[in-house]
Amino acid sequence: MGIREYLDAAIKTGKSVTIKYIKYEGEYSVRTISNLQYSDEYGDDYIQAFCHKRQENRTFKISRILSVDDITNSSTQCGNVA
Repeated sequence: MGIREYLDAAIKTGKSVTIKYIKYEGEYSVRTISNLQYSDEYGDDYIQAFCHKRQENRTFKISRILSVDDITNSSTQCGNVA
């Protein structure tokens, strides 16, 4: 499955994903993101999501996502394990 398919699955199921992302300046980071949706402002080449590292909503260019490591339940990411 490709990156876009993993993102589509996360959007449909409401799950969080961990991505490896490279910024425009070349800085590499690993981010856990949740509440994914395609960007209304920038179009389907971008996703908007809550970034757990920055603790705010951020916009990510899909072509800069190097990989999607796993799909996890967003309630697990928030520490609400039953």
